[in-house]
Amino acid sequence: MYQGSHGRKTLASLLALFALAGSSIAFRTAAPSDIFDDDQASPMAHMVDVAVNGNWFLQKNTRGFPNAKPPLFPWVGGIAVHFFGHASEWPFKLPLLIAFAVVGAIIFDLTRRAASSATAWLAVVMWVANYHTFKLMFTARTDMLLAMWIAVALWAVQRQRERWKTASRGSGRAAAADAGWVLLFGVAVGCGFLQCPKFLDVSR
Repeated sequence: MYQGSHGRKTLASLLALFALAGSSIAFRTAAPSDIFDDDQASPMAHMVDVAVNGNWFLQKNTRGFPNAKPPLFPWVGGIAVHFFGHASEWPFKLPLLIAFAVVGAIIFDLTRRAASSATAWLAVVMWVANYHTFKLMFTARTDMLLAMWIAVALWAVQRQRERWKTASRGSGRAAAADAGWVLLFGVAVGCGFLQCPKFLDVSR
């Protein structure tokens, strides 16, 4: 009886969260286009350059100026544009929506482990309903992807800390798992460096 009731509450919470996230995405995407605000045109042009011209190493915008920022965002956006075309904004901003969902999942997992499931649901709702999240999840800039890589790095560190507290350190499986979490942390930090212009900006 308790398990059935708990399952129904979880399902109801999940449906409510999906409804909130879906309505937030719907309102954001239905609003007038803002691709000429916040310097979004240049990253979008770089994605097209990757997808159409295959310029993975050095991208150029429509005026022929080279990309002066790290290339991770044009890479991941270029893959989406390659598969879905560039006739609408969706392919350009699909990586941001994926990053938005990944950060929400990490927030839920970290909060559930630190507090409770109820607190985790509240934390995710606050993430989805936050104005900055609402804006950046559909803005063709690196902010949401950078937030995702930071969240992935923090998540990897926390999971590794938990392993050190509970798992046997001497076994081969534990050593492999330790190496895996360290590798994930390194990949997340490296990807953050590859897209954060404060660290890598060739125009300086």
